[in-house]
Amino acid sequence: MNRMLAMSAGAFERLVATLLESSGVYDVETSGSSNASDGGVDGSGSLIAGPDKLPVLFQAKRWSRTVSASVVRDFRGAVQGRGHFGMIFTTGKFSADARQEADRTQAVDIRLYDGMAMAEWMKDREMGVKTTSIVIEESEVDDDWWESFNDEMEQKR
Repeated sequence: MNRMLAMSAGAFERLVATLLESSGVYDVETSGSSNASDGGVDGSGSLIAGPDKLPVLFQAKRWSRTVSASVVRDFRGAVQGRGHFGMIFTTGKFSADARQEADRTQAVDIRLYDGMAMAEWMKDREMGVKTTSIVIEESEVDDDWWESFNDEMEQKR
C-alpha cells in the first residue's frame, strides 16, 4: 500500500493498466493526465467475449481518503454510452454508499477495487510482491498411545 501511495498519479494509472493486462484485458491505454480533460476516465481496454470485443473503462484514484457514491455516479455517467462496464481502482476505501451505488441494478455496471483488493491481486500474480510460504510443524508425543503398549505387556505377564 505504501508503495502505491508513493506513486505519481500517472504511475498509478500505469500500474492499474498492468493489472488489467495481466487479467486478460487487451489494448489497455491510459489517458496520461490527471485532470478534467480526460472526461472522468483514466484509461480503457477491451475484453474479448466470444466474437465480441467489449470496451471497458477505468478510473484510478491514488487516494488515502474514502471514495464516495458521487464519484461512482459521476464515473458511471462517463462510462454510459462509451463502455460495456467500468472499474474504479483506489488505494483508499469505498464508502458503503459508494458500494451500494456500484451495485445498483439497471445501470452501467461499475466494479470497485480498493487498495487491499489490488494488493491481493498483485500478490496472486506475483507482481511487485514475492511470497514465501513457511510451514511450521509442531509434534507432540501422545503419552496415552505409548502407555497402551505398557498396559498390554503388563496384562500378558
